[in-house]
Amino acid sequence: MKKKGTLIILAILIGIAVYFTFKATHHDDTLTLYGNVDIRDVNVGFRVGGRLMELNVDEGDEVHREQLLARLDPAPYEREVNAAQAAVNQQKAALAYAQTVFAREKRLSGTGASTVDKYQNALASQDGASASFEKAKADLSQAILRLEDTYLYSP
Repeated sequence: MKKKGTLIILAILIGIAVYFTFKATHHDDTLTLYGNVDIRDVNVGFRVGGRLMELNVDEGDEVHREQLLARLDPAPYEREVNAAQAAVNQQKAALAYAQTVFAREKRLSGTGASTVDKYQNALASQDGASASFEKAKADLSQAILRLEDTYLYSP
């Protein structure tokens, strides 16, 4: 009976040793963390320069997504948009004139009433006017973008 009790205690001790050995050597690679992440500082700035007209937040204020933070004086950028729009209109008129001249020279060159040189000049003028018109439109798009950039919104 004494042997039987000793064997039971020995079996229990071996079981406990195997359990702790297995637990110590078998690690779970998963790490679980709980909590909140607070972003405290975000650097933002205007993409254009100018005089500050409006500041809607102070340091330390809570800011929401896409909230208007500040605004620059838009007047110089509005004038730039107006000038760019005038340039588009001017280049559009120049293109229309160049297209009319080219059409006339094309028609006249077929009858022999005009020279090849005049025809080629009219074609080159039309191509140049077309390129100038496209550039004026691109300049207008840039001016509009700069005007929009006078408003600073939170990310």
